[in-house]
Amino acid sequence: MRGFSLIIVLVVGASVTAEPPTLAEARLRWLKGNHAEARELYVELQKTAEHRIAAVIGLSRTLESEGKSEEALKVIDEALKAGATADLHARRGELFYRTGDLKKAGDDVSVALKSNEDHFAARWLKSCIARDRGQYDVADAEFRWFVRTYVARNRAGKDIKDPDELFIVAQAGAENARWHQLPDQFKFILNEVIGDTLKSDPNFWPAECLAGQLLLEKFNKAEALAAFDKALAINPRCAEALVGKGQLALRLFEFAEADGFANRALEINPRHADALLLRADIAWSAGRMQATEQALTACAPHHTEAVLGRLSAYHEVRNNKTEANKQAETAIKLNPKPARFEFERGKWLDDRRHYVAARTAFQKALEYAAQVTPAQAELGLLALRMGDEDEARKLLGEAFKADPFHVRLSNSLKVLRHLSKYETIKTEHFIIRFDPKTDATLGRLMADYLETEYERLAKQYDHRPSGPFIVEAFSTHEMFSGRIIAGPDLHTVGATTGRVLAMSAPKAQGVKKPFNWARVLRHELTHIFNLDQSNYLSPHWLTEGLAVGNESAGRPAEWLRILASRAAANELLTLSTLDSGFTHPRLPEDNTLAYCQAQLLIDYLTKTHGPDVAVKLLRAFAAGKDSATAIREACGVEVAVVDAGYAAFLKDFIAKSGAKPV
Repeated sequence: MRGFSLIIVLVVGASVTAEPPTLAEARLRWLKGNHAEARELYVELQKTAEHRIAAVIGLSRTLESEGKSEEALKVIDEALKAGATADLHARRGELFYRTGDLKKAGDDVSVALKSNEDHFAARWLKSCIARDRGQYDVADAEFRWFVRTYVARNRAGKDIKDPDELFIVAQAGAENARWHQLPDQFKFILNEVIGDTLKSDPNFWPAECLAGQLLLEKFNKAEALAAFDKALAINPRCAEALVGKGQLALRLFEFAEADGFANRALEINPRHADALLLRADIAWSAGRMQATEQALTACAPHHTEAVLGRLSAYHEVRNNKTEANKQAETAIKLNPKPARFEFERGKWLDDRRHYVAARTAFQKALEYAAQVTPAQAELGLLALRMGDEDEARKLLGEAFKADPFHVRLSNSLKVLRHLSKYETIKTEHFIIRFDPKTDATLGRLMADYLETEYERLAKQYDHRPSGPFIVEAFSTHEMFSGRIIAGPDLHTVGATTGRVLAMSAPKAQGVKKPFNWARVLRHELTHIFNLDQSNYLSPHWLTEGLAVGNESAGRPAEWLRILASRAAANELLTLSTLDSGFTHPRLPEDNTLAYCQAQLLIDYLTKTHGPDVAVKLLRAFAAGKDSATAIREACGVEVAVVDAGYAAFLKDFIAKSGAKPV
């Protein structure tokens, strides 16, 4: 009984002597992602005059973290009625800025700086607004102010300790380093400033997210991933870290994984601007035009240069020049020198292989403000994709001098040094490069074979793409991968950018098993024809179905087993879901099934709607038509009719093949 009585006494005593909440406790709840708990504590803390302002600002952050921007603004507005302070005006300006209202944001910043000209949050906001309005001299001066203030306080023995202020210094320092090509400053920011921020507050996940973004910017994938994971270890509901991991997955062409991260971030904060942009980027890279339009519509309220640039590229690729130009006009109204608009536009055009237009956009970005975007690096990488290796060598070299920590630039320059030892054979339509020490015979055979295949495909598709096309056979798989994606992660032996066809030689170092080089060339050359003929708008199912068909090889037994198994489980792909097998496979075998079904779909369409159906489809897609319209124009029937006929065709094919489900 004594033990029981003791427990009662302790519990009762605890309730009597419970300590009131503290700002540190409420902030920790927010940093850990417990937004509702943090709100309760901040509401209680608001009642104390001493903590009122900090509690109001903290409360607004918990609301903003869940996408409740209007409620966050309302909280600040109510607090301002009771008495204006620089902190409150700076916070309201931050909320206006993030919702795209630069005018109101600027007004609040002015009020805050009149009260305190050294207010960190207000000055940082002032620099961002100036940058976004094209007032680059003003923005530059503000970025430098933070760097000078940090150094001056360090020399005076009055180091900045506040994690929020250190975080702002890190952001401003990164901008200063970019604008003035100071690569060593990035090291200092990562190791010292961000390091000190986390020493001051180990739970301050925004610092880990900033580190991840800086590392991702340099394509340091492993360390970027580690930083985002550290942020998520602190706050499992950190939308910013999830977006960072999604951006990383997208760069590795892991579309399904990237989509998963974007969706998780938007479940936490449905209005997260970067998560919405990521969703649009994924759809665009995967070639899902309808999903791209939907994602851009969700982004549109933000109306930033990043959104407008993507919208302009989308409409240009869909042959809607009027709408594309309208987005450019809107961007210029926001910023007379819209470097970010042109850069983002160029990136999206480049992604859809509209290389000439992308190059023009990158050049405009440099003319507007060379310091604002990494357009110089993208121009060099673009020149490499277009096969202009002399120009690429010059541009990449200049960009690498300015940014020696950029992994893709370093990898691309390694590839160019490797290629400088290769021999060249020129034919009517191709420039063929190969390692004379290991692949001299292959190089000569490829020259004759490619011209023969060019003539065959030109007749098949009634189309003659203008060359010359660069064809490179690499003696190491690592260099082949570097040629295509500027990294070592490409898990295939052949690929094309549309202008360049690259492959690992059959006996290349790093190739794990033998393969038929002629079959690889047929597949990739078919892609070159189909992409060119469709203005790079052909969906995956059409390009891959035609390319696999042109390999002139039998279907592997594994394909038939998977096909029969999925048919038995009623899980075959349809015309509307076929592309997801290439871009968003749930299982490894989904990708194999997609290749198999794409080829069979081409067989069905050809058998049912005539031998020229592929050409009709390619021309319809080139005109910017969606899949439903292209099918209607090429086949004369609706998609539902094609799906029904294709399903019956597959059932018959499986029965005749004798394939059994596993």
